Amino acid sequence: MGMIRAQSLSKTYGKKTVLREVSIQIQNGEILGLVGPNGAGKTTFLKCLLGIARADSGQAQIDSFCTGRQSLAARKITGFAPSVVSLYDNLNAVQTLQLAIHGYPAPKLQVGLDLFDAFQLPRQQAVGKFSHGMKRKLLLVCALAANTPNLVLDEPMEGLDPEARRFVESLLTAEAQSGRCILFSSHDLASVERICQSVAFLRDGLLLEQAPLAEILDRASRHIQLSFREPLTLEQLPQHENLQWSGQGLKWSLRFQGPTEKALAMISSLPIASLRDSSAGLEDVFEALYRPELST
Repeated sequence: MGMIRAQSLSKTYGKKTVLREVSIQIQNGEILGLVGPNGAGKTTFLKCLLGIARADSGQAQIDSFCTGRQSLAARKITGFAPSVVSLYDNLNAVQTLQLAIHGYPAPKLQVGLDLFDAFQLPRQQAVGKFSHGMKRKLLLVCALAANTPNLVLDEPMEGLDPEARRFVESLLTAEAQSGRCILFSSHDLASVERICQSVAFLRDGLLLEQAPLAEILDRASRHIQLSFREPLTLEQLPQHENLQWSGQGLKWSLRFQGPTEKALAMISSLPIASLRDSSAGLEDVFEALYRPELST
């Protein structure tokens, strides 16, 4: 249904290089999370991807349209929620929605109106009186109501309370299941980990990696804490080059590489009383990749 591809996008502003040959690809039904610290180039990348800003080199394609030469056509098939909230303060929510989805091939006004109710956004109130979080919700509603095969969302979780974030997660999951191609940048790594199939890490305008989320987490250190029904010695525990045991008696910790299922199969014959998975999540991977920047 949708497809987004960027090949070697580069962008400079004056003497500052903001993007360095960034390439990504997203297929229909996929959600990709673009993560990185402030100043990594995420917003610039999204703007170049859509043709809002012109890349110095490289190409971007949305479905069959090259966004460098066919920016308007590409944007007509892409719902976009920018990170910067810039709205007409004198318009109410319904008027803002109507204006935002005008010009799309098959917009769904009723979808937007229903989402107003779900987000508890007052339809007739002037947008200028909305809080920051309400404006973020309004931008997201406009992107979804455009009813396009592709969605590009810049920090859609920013300014939302936990309940609203979970609701947005469910919305985006449903959109992907219907075949839409979704790219969103986010600082909310918990949301990225819950709903994305793949993740791209950006640092100083350079793409460090794009890979399936499951693959990234499998490469991270896995950690299980175990309690046994009877005391065990190290010699009684399964030994393998990928297994590292620590502890004694009834309490042991196991660190390993690779899928959790394999490790569980190797310890399945042990007298386990309880087990807790303390494995590294996406936040731990992020901190490992960006530790020098985060410590400055």
